[in-house]
Amino acid sequence: HMAVTLYRRAESGWAREFLFQKDHAVALPSAGFELPLAAIYERTYLLK
Repeated sequence: HMAVTLYRRAESGWAREFLFQKDHAVALPSAGFELPLAAIYERTYLLK
């Protein structure tokens, strides 16, 4: 299955975020970056 675990620094330590649907995206606002899971898994059998 398609999945990404993203760790973000928070005031109380590290916050974990799970992304698991192809319309979810890895977003890094401080870098102005966003990458959909569909793009990460584009050339794999998981999108078929």
